Amino acid sequence: MLALLKNDTILSVVDPGAWFSLPNGDQVSPAFHGWHAGEFRLAEVQPAEEVPSGKRVVATSIELVAGQPKHVNTLEDVAPVDPLTIPLPRLEFWLAAAEVSVSKWGIRDRIADMPEGREKHEAIAWFEEAKQYRRNDPILNAMADLEGIPPEQLDALWIWAVQTWELMPG
Repeated sequence: MLALLKNDTILSVVDPGAWFSLPNGDQVSPAFHGWHAGEFRLAEVQPAEEVPSGKRVVATSIELVAGQPKHVNTLEDVAPVDPLTIPLPRLEFWLAAAEVSVSKWGIRDRIADMPEGREKHEAIAWFEEAKQYRRNDPILNAMADLEGIPPEQLDALWIWAVQTWELMPG
């Protein structure tokens, strides 16, 4: 991308190789970096700075920076995401469980031993059909408790899984 400049003012943006018009109506082609005629010149638009962690781009403009056209991003802070709110996909969940010696079959046995009723039926559905698991699922917390995993250890395991499989957004 090229910027058409008159002195130190950006007049327009031009694609390399394209026709472009000067303010007086003259047509010029092809557009290339380094072209100049009188007070007009074309200069390559430099890329924007890398977006720092914890920020996101809300707008981009082209401005003169040290005499050169450059993409300039307007940034805003991104609210930090609590890794405990990130769901774990089914496979990653069971791989994390294996890290603390919890197996699918062990959990299946615990569900099978539950008394008949709604809670057992929900646990079966959760165990067999869930595509992802959330840290605050009551059944997850009940099973962790039965496996002797305290909430702090489950939190640490959850954070480890989210980081290991790069599940954090952005």
